[in-house]
Amino acid sequence: MPLLKIVKKMTRAFMATALVLSLTGCSWINWPWSEKIDPQMEAAHRKLDTISTNTDIINQQVTSANKRLSVLEQRLLNMEGQLGSMEMLLEPTMIKSMENTLSRDATAGAESAPLEPTPYPMDPPIIVQVASKPALSPSKSPEDQYAAAYRLYQNRDREKAISAFESFLRDYPGHDLADNAQYWIGEAYYDGKMYPEAIQAFKSVVKNYPEKDKAPAALLKIGYSYLAVENLEQASQYLRQVVTDYPFSDLVGIARAKLADLQPAKGASDAFPNGSGS
Repeated sequence: MPLLKIVKKMTRAFMATALVLSLTGCSWINWPWSEKIDPQMEAAHRKLDTISTNTDIINQQVTSANKRLSVLEQRLLNMEGQLGSMEMLLEPTMIKSMENTLSRDATAGAESAPLEPTPYPMDPPIIVQVASKPALSPSKSPEDQYAAAYRLYQNRDREKAISAFESFLRDYPGHDLADNAQYWIGEAYYDGKMYPEAIQAFKSVVKNYPEKDKAPAALLKIGYSYLAVENLEQASQYLRQVVTDYPFSDLVGIARAKLADLQPAKGASDAFPNGSGS
């Protein structure tokens, strides 16, 4: 079984357990954004993020390696074709040279008296020059560039991490890891308590990559960012959007639990207008 499938199954099982505990009233379900953060749960959450991200990087590196092998195979085929063309060009010249030599020997044997050997002009050899391609300078692959930026984030070097992720997005705006890069920009701002900047970064994830895996997580963090600046109305709106726009996401349980905390006086139908709170 591929490593990515194992990680996804472990993550879903973990989030399902978290949902059950949230419904039974366990308070730590709000990690890692709750004010009372369980260090062990935060560490586990970061390890899961690291495993998932590293798996994505490995898959991208394998894909990149396969593409490079395909390019090398095509170059080898081109070189074989060029060599075949050279052989076809050189073979007639060699045959003609041999015929000329045999003709001179026959003529010399038929003459009774030796004659001064007359130099026979030979056709100059055909030289086929194959233009050499300039060697490509080694450079980082997109996956390597993303991994370097993520290591900066893990080391809590937030400013450099933000700059590195932004550079990745400029170089590879359509890459499969682009939504991840934009999401971690938001996380870096959120960790630094720069909530307005975090909100804008997370909104870019939802706007530019609505079908990607990080979209529901970005919506959830927009809600938590608005909570941090005490804008409960906006926080509730984006938390509800997690439930309505991504009903099959593993984060729906967390969004529902936080909505219930924000609206203790309202019934389940107010907190969850499109369904029950279960």
